[in-house]
Amino acid sequence: MDYLIRHKADVLAKDRFGADALRDAIRGKHTAVQQLLFNAGACHTTLLEQEQKAMSEDYQSQPLHVRAKAERWIVDRSEIRIGHLLGEGQQGQVLKADWRGMAVVVKLLKNARASTDELDFQNEISVMSTLRHPNLVLFLGAVLENEPKMLVSEFLDGGSLEDFFELKYKEKMKPFIPPVAMVHRWAIELGMAIAFLHGCRPPVIHRDIKPGNLLLTAEGHLKVSDFGLSKIFEGAQLGAYQMTGVTGTLRYMAPEVMRSEDYTEKVDVYSFSFVLWYMLHGERPLLGTLEKDFISAADNHIALRPTLGDVTFLPFKALMEKSWEADPLVRITATDAVISLKAMTLPKSTKEKGAKPNKLRNSAHQTGGRDKKCCIS
Repeated sequence: MDYLIRHKADVLAKDRFGADALRDAIRGKHTAVQQLLFNAGACHTTLLEQEQKAMSEDYQSQPLHVRAKAERWIVDRSEIRIGHLLGEGQQGQVLKADWRGMAVVVKLLKNARASTDELDFQNEISVMSTLRHPNLVLFLGAVLENEPKMLVSEFLDGGSLEDFFELKYKEKMKPFIPPVAMVHRWAIELGMAIAFLHGCRPPVIHRDIKPGNLLLTAEGHLKVSDFGLSKIFEGAQLGAYQMTGVTGTLRYMAPEVMRSEDYTEKVDVYSFSFVLWYMLHGERPLLGTLEKDFISAADNHIALRPTLGDVTFLPFKALMEKSWEADPLVRITATDAVISLKAMTLPKSTKEKGAKPNKLRNSAHQTGGRDKKCCIS
């Protein structure tokens, strides 16, 4: 190719099928040839990006088992040694297992014949297989042949954040109020995971950020898991992503989702704010609030927020108020949240708490007005 270019060959010439040299080089993944042709004026940047995008979209549309073989994450069922049950939901089971001498977590469907469950499961595998970040649970592979299909991921010794607080409650017979430093570290790790997902191209929305989906390492570091409800937005533009439906856990769900409106990645930021409240207090926000109350508040554009009156570390209070804004356009981004967290000056004492215990704090009432900030006391 270098010889032809040096002798003034027409780099824009097309064959009888309408293809030119650069397109063939891109499809053949000949990067050195691509660069030679590009330098010779065969194509401008926009067209090159269009070709590469088309190839990527064509690859993503391939069946899951084809991508699995190409990316080398197929797991042989005979290598999995199932251990004890870790958790169970309506759709499937989560079990501890051994794989090639390593402790892992295996997620499998209860009823593979349920088409919706099967699609959600395949979506989780499809999403997790493309993501790599220190604060995301590591995807290791999947068993795709025969039933039941299995998703294999890393095992974390610390269990979920929800398990952590429940264990602490049983030990003390009252909610565990963590030190500011502990909550600060968790919040940064959660924020960085969400910011990474939203920064992907195309972006990823988790859609079910809650304590039960946040796992802890033996050292107490936090990782996000369970991507069954996540969505990759192909070709997403600025604004709403034209995706409706009540998806996720109601207590941590943004009001625009409850109203089945189009929504953006800001729904994860709303969930983040409620999880931060949970971290500070060691118990679920708006405990005792009924499902109909959540739905009614959202439908009537009435703010329903847990009290912030007992939050003693004021930077956390300000961050929650910015993160659970009713208007998604006003709500901050996950990246903004991480920047705010990293700029905070923590108390000198490592034992100082971010909230004070209060038996009456975990309640809410309608404050009147339309989607105002929380005025609940």
